[in-house]
Amino acid sequence: MDWFNQVDATYRQELREQNDLNWGRVEARLGEMEARLRSEFHQELTGLRSDLDVGLERLRADLLKWMFLFWTGTALTVIGLATALARGG
Repeated sequence: MDWFNQVDATYRQELREQNDLNWGRVEARLGEMEARLRSEFHQELTGLRSDLDVGLERLRADLLKWMFLFWTGTALTVIGLATALARGG
């Protein structure tokens, strides 16, 4: 009976060691996956920032163009009205 207990204890110890090794592999694999995900997330975020910067620059250019057209039209209208009133119109 002692022999069975020794064999059982040996198997249990080997199983425990094997589980510890496997858990170490799992932890290492999870660490690699986490690092890869962080890298991919960082790259995606950098791309989104770049796209946002380009979009904001385009918006700024469009706003400046429309503001120039608006103020030019307004100034010409005011000048035209002032000229007409000055002539006695």
